[in-house]
Amino acid sequence: HVIANQRYAVIAAERGGAASLWQGMALTRWHPDAAGDDGGARVYLADREGPLRVSTAGHGSAGLRHETHFHPHLVDQHVRGDGVAVRLRTAVAPDADVEVRELVVSNEGPAARLLLAASYAEIVLGDALADARHPAFSKLFLEAEVLDAGTTIVLRRRPRGAREPAAW
Repeated sequence: HVIANQRYAVIAAERGGAASLWQGMALTRWHPDAAGDDGGARVYLADREGPLRVSTAGHGSAGLRHETHFHPHLVDQHVRGDGVAVRLRTAVAPDADVEVRELVVSNEGPAARLLLAASYAEIVLGDALADARHPAFSKLFLEAEVLDAGTTIVLRRRPRGAREPAAW
């Protein structure tokens, strides 16, 4: 499923993996796999006190129920089980080159819980086909800078040659 404006797009799979593209450039890595759907951006949750592991990409503890609903303007993912309900909604702004993700976590059990959340995506910032052919080589040109006391990460791709433009 694709949600997009004129320049920015998110490709989302039923099991939760997603890739982002801007003006045809891959921002994140995704290897679509109908059987496993292991690629793309995702969110992980873990219970600090117990065995619960939840992922919006179909991984996690046994017994979790996953549902994905595709709408013209957003992707709505639901994961439920072991006393926790997770909802991740992803949309692309119609008038800006940005995707918005809203994560809602509900404790459906009788006791308070402390959950840890982390998001994950492999950054490409380049041509998706070149990255698929040589992902290790492609990663050599990425640079990251941590700002704002660790709350912001800025990534850029160094040009491989004089003719290649810098990405950010």
